[in-house]
Amino acid sequence: MSINRKERLIARLLRARRTLLAEIDGLTADQWASAVYSDGAMSRVIDVVNHLADAESGMLRNLQNIVAGGEGVPADFDRDRYNDSRLRKTSARTPADLRSLLEENRKQLLAFVDGLDEADLDRQGRHAALEILPVENHLKIIAIHELSHARDIRLALQARG
Repeated sequence: MSINRKERLIARLLRARRTLLAEIDGLTADQWASAVYSDGAMSRVIDVVNHLADAESGMLRNLQNIVAGGEGVPADFDRDRYNDSRLRKTSARTPADLRSLLEENRKQLLAFVDGLDEADLDRQGRHAALEILPVENHLKIIAIHELSHARDIRLALQARG
């Protein structure tokens, strides 16, 4: 097993999380309510962070399914419908709830990655974007997803002044 491959994935996930936390730690209640996107259910900072926390647990379940021999998300998976539904169900979470959930989710994800072997990283399964990808790429997408939303939060807060 190439330890470096897993170590690179873990380092990437840790860097992405540090970037996100640098954007959200210490925000005021007013900043948590700031607009990030102008449309959709994820319009405010708190909604985006809620989405990230919820998405990570969903992506971990998907990865566990793939490693166990499953196909990943169903071929007819509707990511927008899923995200909207999850945000409605979890909208009462507070920033403190989200910070705890982010911490717990990342702990579980890193433990999962640590337990993978070379063959697991190469297993193919359907991502929520409906592409068939190896587990390694799913993990890279988790980091990219987080970095993308962290950037959007930063830009929205900077634009606000």
